[in-house]
Amino acid sequence: VMSNEFVFKKLMVRLMKYGVVLVANTPTTKDEARKLYEKIGVIRHTFYGGLWTLTSDTASARNDTAYSNTKLNSHTDCTYMIDPPGLMVFTCMKAGE
Repeated sequence: VMSNEFVFKKLMVRLMKYGVVLVANTPTTKDEARKLYEKIGVIRHTFYGGLWTLTSDTASARNDTAYSNTKLNSHTDCTYMIDPPGLMVFTCMKAGE
């Protein structure tokens, strides 16, 4: 995706058409992932930060299904913000054990 503009264009067309895409073989470090995200668009910094890590082992510290291993159905996030995000990106950098 990063080195092939044709593939990147297909990704963006599908993202606009379907609202979701699955990209295999994505970067496994935050720095490399950030490069892909910045190619797609601007990373918006909120009170959560720019990029942050979600892990199921932090579920005990937060009462939030986003930090659990429970299935999340389609939904919207941050609707309480004045300027909610238009796109959210999730990257699995390490499969659960």
